[in-house]
Parts: sequence; structure tokens; C-alpha cells
Amino acid sequence: MTVPPVPDVRDSWYYARFQAVGRAQARYLLTSFVISAYTVALSFTTGSTAPFLGLILPKSIVAAGAVVVLGVLLLAVLGTFLAADQAFTELQTHLGDRGKALKMHHVDQHPSIMDFLSYVSDFQRWGALVLYPVPVVAVSTWTAALWLGSLNAWPLADGWLKGMLVLGGMLIIAVVFRLVVYLGGRWTLFRAPRRKGRPG
Repeated sequence: MTVPPVPDVRDSWYYARFQAVGRAQARYLLTSFVISAYTVALSFTTGSTAPFLGLILPKSIVAAGAVVVLGVLLLAVLGTFLAADQAFTELQTHLGDRGKALKMHHVDQHPSIMDFLSYVSDFQRWGALVLYPVPVVAVSTWTAALWLGSLNAWPLADGWLKGMLVLGGMLIIAVVFRLVVYLGGRWTLFRAPRRKGRPG
């Protein structure tokens, strides 16, 4: 594939862009994991209310809000995977001959737990298929299950709560579409010779 030319600016600008994407990816993933863990724990509690930021709210409101936030975060995470690949490719292109042998782990200052697992597991090629997709699929599956459970509140929900449930459903549809595209790309990468040092 022919890579389009990139602007002739400082190397540090391309490098800084790549690092910024890595930081954003780590933050979005961590936030989605924390929210998922909170809502999973909440599902095992009794009663119809839950504490949230010092307030006692109905579980239906907490669940509907969590679905919307998780939906946005998941789309953002999937976006960072594309952005990281683009930023790295642009860095390689800008470096010219110096970038031909460059791999992601050479310049990635923000490796995640999945990156390090790929080293100790001795299946770095499988990392493209397993280590990054599985956590994203798990959070996506839980988000869909949380949304389905929150639909029980639909008959008695106010107009704004119904709007949140509809918005959550639309976000889940978007996540599923982008997730299928992402998994297809991971499968293609798995079947091809490994070119980069990071599966995300």
C-alpha cells in the first residue's frame, strides 16, 4: 500500500502526537474498566437505589447513565486504535529510511498491561487477536447487558430517562458496528506477518 506524503515538520511533532494517542487510549481504557467494575458490583447489591458521587440515585438512572458513558468511551477507545496506527505510520513515513525498521515498542512511552502480557505469554502474534480485543469485547458485552437490564425501567421511566435509554441503544449499535470492523482488522493482522511492535 502506498503511504501518502506527510508534512515536512519536526520529528518531535509526530512523536508527540503518537504519545498523546497512547496516553488517551490508556485513560479511556482505565475509565471504562472502572465504570464496568462499579456497575458489575452494583448488580449484586439489593435495593433499588445506589450511591453515586455522594448522592443516592435510583439504579435505573445510574445504569442508563453508565451505558451512555461506556458507549462513548468504547467508541473513543476504538478510535484510539485507529489513531495510534495512523500516528505511527506517519512517524515512520516522516523518518524515511530511519523509520523502515521502527516498531511501535521502540517509541511507545505508554505501554499498557496488555503490551507486557504479550511479552511474558510468549505469543506476541496472538496478542493482535486476543490481548487487546478481549477486554474491549468484554466491556462492550457488559455494556449491552447493562442496557438490556435497564430496559426494565422503561414502563415507568420519565421522558428524559427514556431518552437516555434510546441514546444508549444507539451508542451500542455504533459500538457493535465499529467493533466488528476492528475485529476484522485484528484477524487480518493475525493472519499476516507481524509488522509492528504493539497489537493495538
